[in-house]
Amino acid sequence: MDLWDVARLLLRRWFVFVPLLVVTAVATFQVGSHVKPEFEATGSILLLPPTGKPVPPPAGKPAPPANQWAEAGPVQMAQAVLISLEKQASREKAASAGYEPGYKLAIVPRSAIITVTVTSISSAKSKATVQYVVKLISDEVNAKQKAFEAQPTLKISTESLDGEGTVKTVTTGVRRAQIGIAGGGLLATVMITVLVDAIIRLVQRRRERILRTSVRAQAPVQVSKAAAKDNKPADATMVIPVIRDDTEPTMPLQ
Repeated sequence: MDLWDVARLLLRRWFVFVPLLVVTAVATFQVGSHVKPEFEATGSILLLPPTGKPVPPPAGKPAPPANQWAEAGPVQMAQAVLISLEKQASREKAASAGYEPGYKLAIVPRSAIITVTVTSISSAKSKATVQYVVKLISDEVNAKQKAFEAQPTLKISTESLDGEGTVKTVTTGVRRAQIGIAGGGLLATVMITVLVDAIIRLVQRRRERILRTSVRAQAPVQVSKAAAKDNKPADATMVIPVIRDDTEPTMPLQ
């Protein structure tokens, strides 16, 4: 059965196909009012290089240890912080604090900017999670340079670029649900229509066989009037109505 055959079948059984198609369309539109939209909050934080330089030690005294993170640069620090916050322990800590553990972190190419993206069914929760993660980044940067707390100008610092973050409504979840309902409903509609067509054809064939058998069993035997007048034996002719059937050719019985 090719597509043309399926199309003809659907047109032939429109009384099954059309109602099911209407039900699928109604269900698809109803999903939009029952599936809650999601909210996506974003935030970003910039890692800045140190603003000062180490003071030369007095004569005869050894130089204090240098800030290795400052020498590595903000980009390397951003990558290290990203690895730390991507660990499962960090996500479990966020979840236990009531935030979304599925936050996403990324570094803007050729920069020391870390972006935070959080998707949630709650606008407030997504925004709060962004603020929480931004603070975690700042705390992680300071923790790695704890030895230089007394010299803040020798440390890599952080600066939030968009304040408390921004929130927007995301409808991709609703669209995915609608596409799934529409696709599944259309497939089910076609399959049910094909099944109903097969059942109807089967019932029709059984009725035709029963009718054909009944007609043959009740066919009268007629004697020709000419043979009866001459008192001659005549061949019995069984008159059977011919039922057109492509599968069983019929012949008159003599």
